[in-house]
Amino acid sequence: MKKNTVIISVIVLIALIISAIVYVVIQNNREKSDTSEINRNANLADITFNDDKINIYFFWGNGCEHCKELFAYFEDNYEEISKYANIYAYEVWYNKENGEIMDALADELGDNIGRTVPYYIIGDKSFSGYNSSKNSEIKETIINKYENRDNIKDFSEIIANLKKE
Repeated sequence: MKKNTVIISVIVLIALIISAIVYVVIQNNREKSDTSEINRNANLADITFNDDKINIYFFWGNGCEHCKELFAYFEDNYEEISKYANIYAYEVWYNKENGEIMDALADELGDNIGRTVPYYIIGDKSFSGYNSSKNSEIKETIINKYENRDNIKDFSEIIANLKKE
């Protein structure tokens, strides 16, 4: 009788341990699938240039509601966007170096924007401001710039010069 109780207790304990392990694995996989790959604190070293994708440079301000909405758009559509583009996000209100990156790219495009955010560049086309009415234009621009990526300015020289500074 005592032997059966010990065996049953061991079996129950093993079942509980296995259940806990399965639960943790499921939760970890769920968390991974819910997160985006958007680097909210990108730096110059993160930027890559390749033939497979275009780059999106997203300049934002901590506390900016429109920036928060644009982040949500990018994150909600990340799976599709990531087929075409890498997204690099730079906070510019509280980070001077990121502001200098924004200034250099905006100057190259002839944009006089100051620290107006959100400011974002898809391939080599810039946008200032955001509301949901821009979603279709953003998506179309991403696909168009990706399909014509051989003909867009990639900013590699400017980024290389900023990396040297």
